Amino acid sequence: MKEYGLKPDDNIDGWVIDKHIGNGCVYSCHKEGYPEKKYAFKLREPQMEAYFHRELAIFDRIEKAGWHPSFQKLIDHCDDPERFYFVFSPLVTRDQNFYMASHEELSTTNPRIFLNRFMSAIEFGLSVNIPLRNFRKEHFFIIEGAIPFFIGLSDEAAPEGVIPDFTFRYIFQSFNRINPIRSL
Repeated sequence: MKEYGLKPDDNIDGWVIDKHIGNGCVYSCHKEGYPEKKYAFKLREPQMEAYFHRELAIFDRIEKAGWHPSFQKLIDHCDDPERFYFVFSPLVTRDQNFYMASHEELSTTNPRIFLNRFMSAIEFGLSVNIPLRNFRKEHFFIIEGAIPFFIGLSDEAAPEGVIPDFTFRYIFQSFNRINPIRSL
């Protein structure tokens, strides 16, 4: 993973970088003076300005719609062209150390409840104009409380002829490995 030059203990507008956690530009961070509360810090390079503003528009729509527990909440951002960044809550990564649902928690979750939460998340995303094709498997997590959770969403259209790699089958195969669905 390529890092974009931030190092542990760098301070950007009161956000202290803890460590690089993935996708080149994503770090864990905390507010200066409050190291126990972790957030995700996403840095955007200046050439990504258009993408930054599209992401910001999505978070504005999510906030106006009343937020949903299956989506990150925008805590802070900077739209200075020299240092575009977002700060999100909760911090969610594929690293099991950060707010992911436990195997035990998933194994005791009723598949109907999970399906209901999952469909509610998709419905909310569609209501704020996030196309279904942009709910991709690399953006999907299951966090504490067995809540389906999506990160890195975009309203950018998929290129012509590209079939997204997200499938409902993927979600249920993942869940079924942990909590075999016997009967709905």
